[in-house]
Amino acid sequence: MRLDGILFMLLSWAVILGLFGYSMFRTLSPKHRTELDKQTTQPPQNGETP
Repeated sequence: MRLDGILFMLLSWAVILGLFGYSMFRTLSPKHRTELDKQTTQPPQNGETP
């Protein structure tokens, strides 16, 4: 295999493993509640129906 093929293969695997690591980090990290989550999980106030 030529040098440019080896470099392309290493760059491709670096991108693949980087995206895999990023997705695992996002999946396994503690969840942060967003504003939308806070609005949908709060019980109704003042007798309002959901």
